[in-house]
Amino acid sequence: MSESQPRLHRPNYDKFRQSLRGLEEQHSNYQRKAHALRPKLDKEAVAESVIQRFEICCACLRELPLGRDSQWRKYVDARNNTAHEYDCDKAEACLALVSDFIKEAVDFDGTLSAGARSI
Repeated sequence: MSESQPRLHRPNYDKFRQSLRGLEEQHSNYQRKAHALRPKLDKEAVAESVIQRFEICCACLRELPLGRDSQWRKYVDARNNTAHEYDCDKAEACLALVSDFIKEAVDFDGTLSAGARSI
């Protein structure tokens, strides 16, 4: 590439995929029956970890071209609500969205992977 040509921004799909895998793992940990048997402080820590991983995954998604689609708006709004002002109601509302978010994000990742294979 010559110095006169502008550099193209390449979306970081790997960062999105890595954050999604981390979210899936911790959300699975959160949903296990054994989670209910944990001490309150441990339950809160796992729930907060799920929310943090959700926030990171949403931030990664926003960097991707298709991640700006309106279908993601409710998730971005939930991420913004928990990232800027954290309270129990907002945390529970966010946690209630995570399962659906993971399903849609996995489908989106599949679309990305299929597109990469066709190039």
